[in-house]
Amino acid sequence: MEAYQLGDAAAARTALEAALHLDGPDEVKGRGHYYLGAMDYQEKKYAEARNHIEAASTSAPDPERAWATDMLTWHYDESPL
Repeated sequence: MEAYQLGDAAAARTALEAALHLDGPDEVKGRGHYYLGAMDYQEKKYAEARNHIEAASTSAPDPERAWATDMLTWHYDESPL
């Protein structure tokens, strides 16, 4: 989370992806899914973003769960470039 907040996308992605594979609470993994989904969305990786956001909408704590649920209602171009 710290790397994400500091704008270090590469370090944030590495740490968040690693967190998904560790034993730990589902809420921690859900939060990781949310931020990975947000990063994928910004990079126009829409299919990957949707997968992460769907996972976050069921397992992340609030406020990330609410944000993920809102994101799933967006209508955006999911076509590959």
